[in-house]
Amino acid sequence: LLTMARRNTKKTEVIDMNNMLEDFFNSSLVKDPVRSKPRVSLEKDINQELPLVNIAPSNLQQIVMNFTKNAFEAMDEKGTICIKTYSTRRRSDPEDPNSPEITFAALAVEDTGSGIKKKDLDKIFEPFFSTKKMGSSGTGLGLAIVFGLIEDAGGTVEVTSKAGEGTTFTALFPGTADELEVKEE
Repeated sequence: LLTMARRNTKKTEVIDMNNMLEDFFNSSLVKDPVRSKPRVSLEKDINQELPLVNIAPSNLQQIVMNFTKNAFEAMDEKGTICIKTYSTRRRSDPEDPNSPEITFAALAVEDTGSGIKKKDLDKIFEPFFSTKKMGSSGTGLGLAIVFGLIEDAGGTVEVTSKAGEGTTFTALFPGTADELEVKEE
């Protein structure tokens, strides 16, 4: 609830999403769920030609964690989760055909899990909406928080899902021409 109430309060910085994802893959945040479902494989498809983005690092970590956690929860005993990055060009305002095209850094989490029912797709970003069994996991706030964090970074989120076949969550962040800040050790 605090994260939802305090949107836009964290300091953003220029980030190389690929570097952050490498740290994520080497952390216990990934290793623990992988151990809990050993027949679920976690793969990565990292595109090295990714634009830098401007976002609070902890917000990006929260987004990746939430998408990945939901993917693991959507799996039965076996399947595949793939975390991808790539760049794409889109109109800055999808509603305006005259708006300029800009480059976005895309972060996609694909799973071969149970998928999301068509009737639920329009509600998944609503606070407290959940399809999970009450008391078993989560509060119904995860995707609502993630939606807000992506929006705060000037991005958008897309979801494709087919019941019984899997789901893909894609966060699109506008690229920045700013340079990475070199931090002293």
